[in-house]
Amino acid sequence: MEAVIAGCVDGAKVIDLCKLGDKTIEDEAKKVLLFPTCVSPDSVICHVSPLDGEPDTAHVDGYIAHSAHTLKVGATKENPATGREADVIEAAHKSCEAIIRLLRNGKKNYEITDTVQKLTKEFECIPIEGMISHAVHQDNMEGEKTIMLNPTDDQRRQVPEVTLEEGDAYVIDVLITTSDGKLKPHTGRTTVYKKNVDANYQLKLKASKNIYTEICNKFGNMGFSLRAMEDANKAKLGITECQGRRLVNGYPMLETKENEFVAHYMFTALMMPSGPTRITKDYYDASKVKADHQIQDEEINNLLKTAVKKNNKKKNKKKKAAAAKE
Repeated sequence: MEAVIAGCVDGAKVIDLCKLGDKTIEDEAKKVLLFPTCVSPDSVICHVSPLDGEPDTAHVDGYIAHSAHTLKVGATKENPATGREADVIEAAHKSCEAIIRLLRNGKKNYEITDTVQKLTKEFECIPIEGMISHAVHQDNMEGEKTIMLNPTDDQRRQVPEVTLEEGDAYVIDVLITTSDGKLKPHTGRTTVYKKNVDANYQLKLKASKNIYTEICNKFGNMGFSLRAMEDANKAKLGITECQGRRLVNGYPMLETKENEFVAHYMFTALMMPSGPTRITKDYYDASKVKADHQIQDEEINNLLKTAVKKNNKKKNKKKKAAAAKE
């Protein structure tokens, strides 16, 4: 992530940043790529990972560590992001801070949903409609427990209320926008895919069979970009039948209204006995963001002031005092 952030300068190409992120994870971090690096500008929401010639995430032993960050290119302490750009970045980051404090044993998923909805309203922003954060397990990046932001009435009825429990692990995916929160397909080609573990079909085309064999052997159940295939041009040919027969699921590029802004943050957290533990780094720099709006809601401000971890110092002092008396 640090390498990609440093590479986000005026004139940088998205494909070069994606390649840089993938290479850094594989070479320097010595980790297996779980999901390809994507760089999504302005109103584009997600899954921009282009192929050569066309206009962060890792896992350890199958356990996912997923991360996303938003920045304004060229922002500095002396010349920070301002206006609506700053509002949406601040709203998204504060939402993450609120969520990690709500990852507590016994909490309900819709408590988080409602808190983020209330928080983002303070910045005159709104979460992208129906975006889901999943509990994760070994070799499974989409567990049954989910946390949905800004659900429609139908989605709220369809997605069950669940109770968060100690031992859970979540990839928290936060997308906030200055627009109305609605999604629409982007015209760009889908290049990011993941094998559908529940599907089974005998492919007809040789190109499709070869591609699917490579997917199974090289990526397993993890996400991948066609750019990472041995021959990207042949992959473009074979992936069509694979997706048509539902052997793979595509991650299409999505966008919101033109001239609006989207801020995307993602982090991975474990629910430990001592409190939630964030295992992916937070790269937010408050000195480079100057939002026009501030949180006025007392309940949310009080939540943000609470400690993420339990304070065990007082307990330890009491134990030592009791031991000294004995």
